[in-house]
Amino acid sequence: MKKIPFRQCIAAIMLVILSCSAQKSYKVASPGKTNEITFSLTKTGQPQYTLSSGKTKVLQPSLMGFEFDGIPKMADGFKVLSTEKNTVNTTWDQPWGEFKKIKDHHNELTIHLEETGGQKRKMDIIFRVFDDGVGFRYSFPKQPNMDKVKISNELTQFVFPADENVWWTPVHRENSYYESHYRKTAMSRTDTINTPATFEAKSGLFMALHEAALTDYASMTLLKGKGNTYTSELVPWADGTKVYAQVPFATPWRTVIVAKKPGDLVTSTLMLNLNEPSKITDTSWIEPSKYIGIWWGMH
Repeated sequence: MKKIPFRQCIAAIMLVILSCSAQKSYKVASPGKTNEITFSLTKTGQPQYTLSSGKTKVLQPSLMGFEFDGIPKMADGFKVLSTEKNTVNTTWDQPWGEFKKIKDHHNELTIHLEETGGQKRKMDIIFRVFDDGVGFRYSFPKQPNMDKVKISNELTQFVFPADENVWWTPVHRENSYYESHYRKTAMSRTDTINTPATFEAKSGLFMALHEAALTDYASMTLLKGKGNTYTSELVPWADGTKVYAQVPFATPWRTVIVAKKPGDLVTSTLMLNLNEPSKITDTSWIEPSKYIGIWWGMH
């Protein structure tokens, strides 16, 4: 019997250990294979995602999770219970807006997570990938170990591959209001900025970060962190709490529109498709019109 060299034995053992410890990744691409989301857990069990457009990495591994007042955070120690995939390809009528017909064509990936220790709380993350970008949200299903919660921080990151240029308005500086003049600088020259924020990447792509379906939740600003990272910074109540919520609930969608030309960001219908459908069933009384003038003259 031929003896196996000691070094080869060690190498084989290390390969087995590394393959066993490697975290599984879950992918979902847009219908036209333009954009792709990759989800995985870090070594500590924290959710993270990456976003690619073709062969270009739009967002590098970006962490996800929450911190609460009075109860342990939900940021690591997770395992994947199961996943679901779904495809939607429909067209709906918009009674008032730029386009009458809105096409909703996306692929969806839902990740069902559970804590491995403690109270074994559950959290779902839902990704919807379109040919012009992606939307993702958190969902907390009804469960015995969670009821009313106070969110102190949402830990969603957006990690860019470089110090990209960004058009932005300030949150904590002079003229801090939504009608501020946009300024264009490198990300490294910002602190906390409002959304929507538009990015011109060194890859030649353009991106816009914003949100959709914002209901009973704090609006999102972006806090500049170390490196090329922004983290979701929710606008707080007077007592510092960001969100009061009752389980079950879902967060707004975090949206990233991706385009080769700036004009394509404007014509994207991604956020329209992520907003809740209109509850007005009879739209025959709505008569669209055009208005030119000072906007508050309409009120």
